[in-house]
Amino acid sequence: MKVMFYGLILLITAFSSASQEIQSNGFSLTLGNGWSVVNTNKITTAAANEEAEQVIILSVYIVPSVEKGAEILAEMKSYLSNLNEQLPKMELYSPLAPLDGQTSVPWELVAYSGPNEEGHLVAACLGTNKGVLMVSLEGIGSVQSAIPQLKSVLSSLSYNET
Repeated sequence: MKVMFYGLILLITAFSSASQEIQSNGFSLTLGNGWSVVNTNKITTAAANEEAEQVIILSVYIVPSVEKGAEILAEMKSYLSNLNEQLPKMELYSPLAPLDGQTSVPWELVAYSGPNEEGHLVAACLGTNKGVLMVSLEGIGSVQSAIPQLKSVLSSLSYNET
């Protein structure tokens, strides 16, 4: 009986410590513990971490041609660069720029900070031959802690064609 009880505890611990993953159109990102998927549709998957008061959204736009992909990526970059016009309380913290060498793919990252650094919105975009991706991390807390958190998530990007 004791062996069964300890085995059950180990099994529960193994499941609760497993990292959450979000997927969209064959692309996936590993989020870590505490996240749960809250919404999925044809283009996006959103996950929330209630304890950290954060939401992360993965959007994947499948494009019919390289030209259309370049057009969508340009529109996405323009949108991300000018978010403070749509969200007037958010201030540009870091303009859209290529992410440093922490990931193996050429993400571009932008960061916005709320009043008194009470909130953040950090987003990244990427154009690939499989689609155009945008990942955003929004929540309560410092933008300085959100940027490395999103960089870590971006480094886990994988693609599965099945």
